[in-house]
Amino acid sequence: MSKQLNLVAQLRLGTVLILSGAFWVSLLNAQNGTSIQLKDGLNGYEGNEDFYTYRVEGGVFNSKTDLDDQTLLIAPLNLDAKTVMRFADIPVSRSVGTIYRLAVKLTFQRTGRADTIMLHNLGPQDIWDEYLGNYNSLNGSAVWSGADGKLIDAWSNTDGVAIVTGGEETLSTLTIEIHPNDEPARRAVLQSWLDGSNQGFVLRGINGENAFFSSDAYNPAHRPELIIEYSSY
Repeated sequence: MSKQLNLVAQLRLGTVLILSGAFWVSLLNAQNGTSIQLKDGLNGYEGNEDFYTYRVEGGVFNSKTDLDDQTLLIAPLNLDAKTVMRFADIPVSRSVGTIYRLAVKLTFQRTGRADTIMLHNLGPQDIWDEYLGNYNSLNGSAVWSGADGKLIDAWSNTDGVAIVTGGEETLSTLTIEIHPNDEPARRAVLQSWLDGSNQGFVLRGINGENAFFSSDAYNPAHRPELIIEYSSY
């Protein structure tokens, strides 16, 4: 009886756990349908990868192997920095209905500095490796796309924007909404992550540097989170 009451309580709260592939995913009832929240360490999900890389005086560095693997530093590309992220194994069907929301939530590792954070979806040609990539190379051999490997002229669209006011406290969060007013564009980004060639996205600043927790943060609550709200046909 206690198990039945517990299940009823969960259903009333709108929380259901389902098995998808090899991990558990938390599904929360959203106003417009179903909301999925993916974060490394949440209900067994382990599909988030990220790193940032710097080029300094001829040297190239990878945050996961040479620097602090808990930190994801987002800076302007003209400061010789790149930051990339992806969420693999997304448990959403390609035939899903309307995509109401697609967003990435980051947690500040230190006080925010005023800036504009921009998200650009990466194409299938930019096949990067979390541990082998550096400023000059995607994966230890192939070069980044775009003039001087700057990436940004390899595509024309900005897929997400978020404003850092400079007043954010450590452990506060920043949410980057992906095409909040354009469902077809939102869908196209998500579909590119579901088609087997998911390379995620690059994150960049305009004026300053901001430090967020990476997918390897010791506290799972501080790791990046992908939010998807959708309806089924």
